[in-house]
Amino acid sequence: MSTCESVCIGVDVDERATFCTETTPIARKEHQCCECAGTIHKGERYLKSSGVWDGEFNTYRQCWPCQEIQRTFSCGEGWYYGGLWEAWADADGFRYLTVRDKCFQKLSLPTRQFLIERWWKWKEQQKTN
Repeated sequence: MSTCESVCIGVDVDERATFCTETTPIARKEHQCCECAGTIHKGERYLKSSGVWDGEFNTYRQCWPCQEIQRTFSCGEGWYYGGLWEAWADADGFRYLTVRDKCFQKLSLPTRQFLIERWWKWKEQQKTN
């Protein structure tokens, strides 16, 4: 199990998928990320997870930065699709994350930039609260 120095996210998953397949296609049309609600543009690689959870078939699409953050910072814990940023908030991730964290250093440069942009937005929100 990998442990991050600043932030570990993850949730106790009560029920695992009955089955799940993951692929990393290149988008042929625009999709919406189930985590950040951002647009996955045509020509971008993303994670597509299809399977049965709680007896229902679902397909989830994660933009590359969100899937990379989720897998890197989960520290061996489970997760549920659509819960990345809730788990990040529960861990107070933006308050504790440092750029020196070994998990942050594992991220690709575009994902680091994505996370830093989200940190700046969070920082601005803190000023108004």
